[in-house]
Amino acid sequence: MLVVLPQYTDDSDFPAFLDIAVIDGPDVEAARFRNRYDLAPDRHELVLDVHLDGATNAQIGGLGEETAAIWIESELCGTIVALGDAEMPRAMGRQDLDVLAIVDDILVAFEVKTRFHSR
Repeated sequence: MLVVLPQYTDDSDFPAFLDIAVIDGPDVEAARFRNRYDLAPDRHELVLDVHLDGATNAQIGGLGEETAAIWIESELCGTIVALGDAEMPRAMGRQDLDVLAIVDDILVAFEVKTRFHSR
């Protein structure tokens, strides 16, 4: 049997959390899932977990580019020229620039791929 109990934190029709339990005879497994990311973390949640779980793919991608830029500066002694799309329009199948940097007097375009796996 599956049991779902919505948990509301305000007067809206949108539950903040969903408590879900699977009951199989004497065995019960339960977990709480965040359903809203516009609320502060509760006392059992880590702030970073809430932000990462609620982030869009574009926001996660931006974190990857920021991280890559720091690594390029610190480990490759590079100079960052542009980060992100640098307001360049996408046209004719061209991809935006993730990180553009000068490394060893050479202009290098870095393509950054970012993944995040929630629990």
